[in-house]
Amino acid sequence: MKFIYNRKVIISVVIFAIYMLIVLKLTVFRFNTHYRTFHPIPLVTLLEIYRYFGIGRVLFLFFGNIFMFAPFGFLTPVLMKKKSLLKIVALGFLFSLFIETCQFVFYKGEAEADDLICNTAGAAIGYAVYKITKKFFRNSC
Repeated sequence: MKFIYNRKVIISVVIFAIYMLIVLKLTVFRFNTHYRTFHPIPLVTLLEIYRYFGIGRVLFLFFGNIFMFAPFGFLTPVLMKKKSLLKIVALGFLFSLFIETCQFVFYKGEAEADDLICNTAGAAIGYAVYKITKKFFRNSC
């Protein structure tokens, strides 16, 4: 029985590592981005994007950030013994802050408060999905 547990942990770690690499590739290690801006005031950037590109682009960016961090909120508690919404949200916030800081420091695009908020919300939503899934599969999670 111990082998099954270890196999489950190994698979979870591998999936989490792949997820983290994909997120970092999309946000920090992207090519052809050699500028930096900082938008500390929430919603200003989304309103500006709406003005120039329309609601479709705003919804894509808004929900894209949420969906990108939902797996973080789902996978992180699988790897933790003591888990809570506060811990997962705090870790999601810190990971998002790390990404936004790297984007600014390494000239990889725009560091935005909107991204930080949406990413953190995505982690919280992912954790909610984890809790719901855990209820259906009590012995697996």
